Amino acid sequence: MFKHYSIFLALGGLASKVFAADATQWQADSRLHRSLWGIAYTSAHSAGYPQCGDTIDEVVGDIQLISQLTTRIRLYGTDCSQFKNVQEAIKQTKTNVHVYAGIYIDGNETTYERQRDEAFAVLDEYGVDNILGITVGNEYLLQTFTATPASLSTAETYLISKIEDVRTMLSSKNYGKTIPVGSADAGSQITTTLAAAADYIMANTHPFFSGINIEGAADWTAQYLIDQEPRYATAAGKTLLSAEIGWPTDAMEGGSLSSNGSIASIPNTQLLLDTFVCAANTNITAGGPYANGYFWFELFDQEWKVQYGGAEPYWGLFDKDKNFKALTIPTCLADALAPVGSMGNNTGSGSSSGGSGSSGSGSSGGSGSGSSGSGSSGSNDATSLSGSLIVSVALSLLGGAFLL
Repeated sequence: MFKHYSIFLALGGLASKVFAADATQWQADSRLHRSLWGIAYTSAHSAGYPQCGDTIDEVVGDIQLISQLTTRIRLYGTDCSQFKNVQEAIKQTKTNVHVYAGIYIDGNETTYERQRDEAFAVLDEYGVDNILGITVGNEYLLQTFTATPASLSTAETYLISKIEDVRTMLSSKNYGKTIPVGSADAGSQITTTLAAAADYIMANTHPFFSGINIEGAADWTAQYLIDQEPRYATAAGKTLLSAEIGWPTDAMEGGSLSSNGSIASIPNTQLLLDTFVCAANTNITAGGPYANGYFWFELFDQEWKVQYGGAEPYWGLFDKDKNFKALTIPTCLADALAPVGSMGNNTGSGSSSGGSGSSGSGSSGGSGSGSSGSGSSGSNDATSLSGSLIVSVALSLLGGAFLL
């Protein structure tokens, strides 16, 4: 028996290596559809610089999931090789994922220069075929306003100087295309000055923090971009994107499940998916004042956000262990970007390039019933699908081993 067990372990390990060797091969998840215009992505271990920890294999798995949900992602920074890992993963998987790169700023020149230099090193190495823009800063103005409101004007001047610096560096390169340089901040912090300086504006628009009830969240989000501060971007003739739109599924134990009356829950997240995504996709296709691209916030729960309390760690479609939550992704396909350059359009085996496989048994009415076999809880087995293939092969090999 020990001989057979040893053979199983050896062959199982070999099978794992065989499957890991080809990142273009994975089983598509029929519960996922390319219905999101874009998604916000932060890899699991990239927010604690200099304590990093993401492996390229982990990011490859993330990109395999992302490719089944959207053709666009936005990143927040470059520390911990997160931008490099994403570009390498897209290359390995041959997926059609276009990127808004991010350069995080906090007012510290060392932070900015480290992030900027890493961004350009990645652009130099991987090219710019799939680069949609470089976003300088994320909620830098909001953080400044929260900490020291009197210094907000100085912070805006600093932010604009970094936008100009990135633009100057781009002009010195020979990338073969113009890459827009923008900024992302809370919608309330968008000004005419910032809009004039940036090529595009990403406005974080969270109905959860507005205190709106979930039934009105989708309409509130669309109207906010038109009626409130984000409108300055449109008035300046700049592209305006909703940089973060989502709803938390839970809150920390002992923390509040609500924010000004907005309640974090799986059913409420489902209702926002149902009422916002398809309507937004239709508006984008139709054009007009409501035709703003958006990034669903976010792919995974972020465990590092426990320091902020409340619902902060629980905004993902997947939990921190990358298990798909008891949610149903709408099936209305978003406007997809076409592959360019050396990009592929891989969405895994068993699916079309649109990722429009069956939607599983989960309800789309916000019941949160899930699409696993039991459908009984929020801990749906997201399935490490490549792992399932490995187990199948290993079992087959094991069967042969017992004949020895």
